[in-house]
Amino acid sequence: MSKIAEKLYVLRQHSDALLQRLYTIKNDLSDPNLRPDVMKPTLNVDMKRLFAKLAKDAPHIAIDELEKVQGFDWVLNNMTQLFNQVHPIYLTFRELNQWADHAQQTINEISTNANIDFVQDVNFLTCYDYLQVLVGYVKLVLMMNRIKDKELIVCLLNLSYLKLNGTPEPNINRVWKFFKDFEDPIPKLQEEWNGIQDQVGRALMGLIPAFDRGTFSSLNIKRPLEMLSEPDRIPFPAVDETYQHLSCYQDIIEWIAIIYSCCPHALTKTPDKPIKMTPLVTSAKKNKEVPIRCYEILLQRVLANHLVIPLYGDEVYNFHDAFKEYVMIKKFGDLKKEAKTLKALQEMAIEKCQDYHKELRNYLRLQLKSLLNMMKDQPGLLGPKFNLVLAAISMARSEIMWYFHHNNYISKLPNQKKVKEVKETLISEMIYLMDEMLYVCVQHREVIRKYSLKIIRGLYYTKLRGLIEQCRGVLDLAKVSHIIDSILNDIQNTEDFEALRLNWKRVEAFLSSFQFKQSLPELTMLFATMTKIVVFSKHVDGLYDELVEKGSLKQLYFYKEDVDKIFSDGLIGSKSQPLYSTAFIRILNTYADNIHPQLNPSLRNKIGQQSVQMAESMLGQLVDRIKKGLDLLNSSHGYRMLTHQIGGDVAAQIILRRYGKNKQYIEEPPVPGVESNFDNNSINDMRDLERNVTQLLYSLSRYDEIVVYDTAFYPVEYLRTVLEEYISEYIKRIATTIDLTAKEMKNDSLQAKFITPTELLSELHSFMSSLKIIEQCCSLNTEEIVLNAILEHFVHLNYVESPFGVVQTTEPTNLISMYAQWYTEIVSDPQKYKTLYHPNRQTFVSTKETPIQTYNVEQYLDYNELKALITLTGPYGFRAFNQSLLDNVYTISERVREVLSQSNNALREIENKLYDEKFLLDKKVRQSLQTLEPLLGLLIQLGGILEFRRGLQQALQSSVRRNAPAIYDVVDSAFEQYPRNFYGDAKFLPIDALATDCGFAEVDHSLRLKLSPLVDRSQVWEVLPIAFAALVLLEKCWREKDSVYDVNLEGWYNNTHLSITAFHRLMQAVHSIKSNKIVDLEKDYKRFAEFAAMILLHMNGTKGYEKQYDNCCIFLDRTLKTSKHLDISFFEDLLPYPLIRTTYVRFFEPHQFEELAQEAANMEKQAAQNNASQGTGGTGGAQQTTETETH
Repeated sequence: MSKIAEKLYVLRQHSDALLQRLYTIKNDLSDPNLRPDVMKPTLNVDMKRLFAKLAKDAPHIAIDELEKVQGFDWVLNNMTQLFNQVHPIYLTFRELNQWADHAQQTINEISTNANIDFVQDVNFLTCYDYLQVLVGYVKLVLMMNRIKDKELIVCLLNLSYLKLNGTPEPNINRVWKFFKDFEDPIPKLQEEWNGIQDQVGRALMGLIPAFDRGTFSSLNIKRPLEMLSEPDRIPFPAVDETYQHLSCYQDIIEWIAIIYSCCPHALTKTPDKPIKMTPLVTSAKKNKEVPIRCYEILLQRVLANHLVIPLYGDEVYNFHDAFKEYVMIKKFGDLKKEAKTLKALQEMAIEKCQDYHKELRNYLRLQLKSLLNMMKDQPGLLGPKFNLVLAAISMARSEIMWYFHHNNYISKLPNQKKVKEVKETLISEMIYLMDEMLYVCVQHREVIRKYSLKIIRGLYYTKLRGLIEQCRGVLDLAKVSHIIDSILNDIQNTEDFEALRLNWKRVEAFLSSFQFKQSLPELTMLFATMTKIVVFSKHVDGLYDELVEKGSLKQLYFYKEDVDKIFSDGLIGSKSQPLYSTAFIRILNTYADNIHPQLNPSLRNKIGQQSVQMAESMLGQLVDRIKKGLDLLNSSHGYRMLTHQIGGDVAAQIILRRYGKNKQYIEEPPVPGVESNFDNNSINDMRDLERNVTQLLYSLSRYDEIVVYDTAFYPVEYLRTVLEEYISEYIKRIATTIDLTAKEMKNDSLQAKFITPTELLSELHSFMSSLKIIEQCCSLNTEEIVLNAILEHFVHLNYVESPFGVVQTTEPTNLISMYAQWYTEIVSDPQKYKTLYHPNRQTFVSTKETPIQTYNVEQYLDYNELKALITLTGPYGFRAFNQSLLDNVYTISERVREVLSQSNNALREIENKLYDEKFLLDKKVRQSLQTLEPLLGLLIQLGGILEFRRGLQQALQSSVRRNAPAIYDVVDSAFEQYPRNFYGDAKFLPIDALATDCGFAEVDHSLRLKLSPLVDRSQVWEVLPIAFAALVLLEKCWREKDSVYDVNLEGWYNNTHLSITAFHRLMQAVHSIKSNKIVDLEKDYKRFAEFAAMILLHMNGTKGYEKQYDNCCIFLDRTLKTSKHLDISFFEDLLPYPLIRTTYVRFFEPHQFEELAQEAANMEKQAAQNNASQGTGGTGGAQQTTETETH
């Protein structure tokens, strides 16, 4: 018994490996970086003459002549390296030559000795292997001819072999002859296969039913891939031969297109039973009715629906040219008459094949979706319906690859405008459905395996035994009896059916030989039963390999640029394209499977690493698109548009148009919902954007893990990592547009470069709304991510230990530090920025003297802004502000101490002489206090800082009371349980710390601890009360226009009122450090009151103090009235009350008279206007009477 089955099996396996190697060689020789060194263009030696000499003498080597040619010396010096580089390539060519010899020998043996009749519906497995070997033969020689410089490689190998071994390579002539014989492969194969034309013709003619089953019209009518079309047959197994043919339908197309070009006589054959059909194209001269041939039945339909046939990877073969050049121009039967029809068929393919396959892809997509939903809901159906699933994914894979093969081919055509190119927008969904179907099959592989094993050992085993016994009684099966027994034994006793399948191929080939031709009808049932057993056996021990063979999209690696473009376009695509984005990442795991792990492990690893890089890039693109979508949703094109419609400017416009004085100038706001029409359907655009982001998020969260080669990707975790960075950068971007460098300081003013705290908080609220879409699609807590980002930017480790101090750490400066520094700089020097602290509004405001370059500070320091700032930063943020402010307080306090030290003696001397009747506040006294002049400015700076600090404390208290009422009530209750701890009793400090974090400001341990190094052991602070009172003696402090008290402001426009705040806080802080008795503080305030009263008494009537006296009187009076540690009656006992009253009357009465005068002027103006209007009316009446009388 000849080993036909074994030979076909080995030839088929070997051809696949050789085709892969030839493709790799072709690409390597086309890449300048991968070619052998001697062929690289960067070589510093010109090798053209050497190559020309080698080609001229090939395959022989004339060493003597070569030695005189330029470049030979370099080759001679690098001979071993050259041999190592070209020898693997030559081995592939030699193996190809050997394979071709064995293949031709086997083909001849099958047609002569074995004389096997191949019938698709009978000996399916043998016929399949035979036709695959024929197609593999053609593909190999076509791929070989596409390798440039293959002759040069052979010559270089022969040269290096000759120099290294002393003799030419023994097989060089056979390889060279093989190249020359197949320079024009189709005519050569027509010659070689002339003896098998009839045999191949019968085999291809048997494909007619199989081919018909895979056409779009047949699929649409008979619906073999639809389960719901026949609900009552859903539980039955899919064992019809239709599914076998659909699973290998692409192979059938290749058999028809390629083998007919090499065996053209077979095209003229006609089926035994006439087939009624209308040819797509007929010859003009053909009028009489003749039987329909294979040309019309098979080839015409393949030519009309295909432009190219794939060889390997992205290499395709235009078989239209082959038929025009090698078949129709020669006299093969009456085919010459059909030469003109080829042009019509090619035009038909150019015009309609894209539309045909688009419809087919759409049909297969719908069937895959239906199958996938069914199998996910009822995975138990995978067992009986797995053949149907295999057929569906096989045809879908073929159509996906058809799309890439043809689009890539069309894009390279010089006249591509003539070829209709169809852009498939739903290809991503097909890829996703295939990937999901494969995943479901692998997930439930045990269901498929157990069902297949059960049906083999049950139904088919019983049927097979009966058929074998029946055949044994009729036929002589002695030569294969032991193989048949082995097959029966394997069915019952093993689950590894590889031996069974090989044994049956032997038996099928043997029973298909000429001696059993008369008995084929009796063997048909046996063949059909065993074919089904072979098919089901693969589901048992080769399920994964079967899924890879039928459904793997690994060949998309060769179109990775096109795939990447489809992926990128799909991210912003319409309909459901973004929903299937991650399927492209999952299929990257199959790319490395294009290379056998043992044949070329280095190339496989290279492709695997490329796949990992592409996965990283795709995942990055997907997440970047999500980030961009979130940005747009957070912009005026997103959710803010809805906010604008229901509030903000729209609400203000409605109110102004109804109640405003200038309502005629206010535009009518658009009706809610109508403005979307004005903005080009902006609402619809926003919804489309929202849907796009939602689909991308659902796609990303569909898989917990995606494995690509040797790397595992976790999409949701990757999104979390990117979101953490994105949210952090977003917060930093909207909050840190201010530059604190000195270069930005112009005209002593700060440049406005960042949004206000309320705007920042509003931005974050809007941003949080856009982030909610992530929580709806992914298992991510966006609030936690945002909170972590806020903690990163608005909490510094230096301030987390205690609210009373700083612990130095290595953490770099963050936003809260920058904010604290910036706000401190604003409030610490109101005179520099010409700002005013408004006592009634309790905030800093801009004045008319504020430089133009400076912004309105009230927009940043208003109480509502401070509440927004505290809401954003919380107690830890207040700690950072507090310490930054206290650092400035300490610096200014150092300068205050220096001023007090310089004026100490003069102040004490004045205090001792106040009760002396001869003491006069003359010019000499003023000159002795000139060193005290900076004190007022320093105290104003301190007061600005401390007032801002107090505003922050109030905002903090309000925020805690609103956001954490339970905590606030507990701390408040505990804080009221003991007297105020002004002097830092250690047992009350924990509660005081909690109270400080809740905004309670009565006890200021932070200020006390900060000033302690300045105050402790320093006696100079004892003169602070009299120094502050002595400020009224300094003419420089009161001679400016802004130093006059304003009754409407209830303060001074030069911020003198801030010095009062600074004085009180300094007095309390100094005494909390130096003493632990409240009596001492009250004693110092009495000292201040006594000194102030005596100073005012001396100033009253003294020449030189007339202009400033009233201001100074009010200044000292307000200082004492705002003190919590002195009864104002003590001051009034020292200073006559009428003196103070007279001062206030002089300030307030002019303003009252001004108001009355302004009111009277307005009334007179209104009366004048009324009289004028009445006078005009009377004159008009008189004129009318005169005109009437005249008439």
